[in-house]
This record gives sequence, structure tokens and C-alpha cells, in this order.
Amino acid sequence: MDGQITSSITLYPDQILVVNPLLIMITIPMFQIVIYPFLDKIHLKTTLLQRMAIGGMIAALAFLICGLVQLRVNVLFLIHL
Repeated sequence: MDGQITSSITLYPDQILVVNPLLIMITIPMFQIVIYPFLDKIHLKTTLLQRMAIGGMIAALAFLICGLVQLRVNVLFLIHL
């Protein structure tokens, strides 16, 4: 991976450490201002425990998808050897 995002933007490995806190600072207000009020409006009010469980399921799904992508990369790598 060369880190090239666009022709003028390159993301270097040491800059990856900044991405997680940046995404957290963006998504927490987005959930508090947009998503949770919308869910309340359509009568899908959730408790904190339900939100944590949903987050855990989404994290598990993300790990599963990463594993499947890695398996595909391994197969393609072996084909091109």
C-alpha cells in the first residue's frame, strides 16, 4: 500500500494514529445530534445497554468482513505468484 488517497493527498503510516481519535470526535456529536434524535422520532428509543450491544455486534461484523477480505487477498496473492 502506498497510502495514496487522491493525486494530492498521501496518508503515511505514522499519520494513521490520528485517524481513530479524529473519527471519534466526528461521530460522537453526529450520533448525539442526528442519529439518536432521529431514532427517538421514529419510536426506536434504545437504552445505553442496547446501544453497547449493537456496537459490539457491529464490531464483530467488521472483524468478520476484515477476515473475509484477508482470505480473498491471500488467495489472489497465491494466484499471482
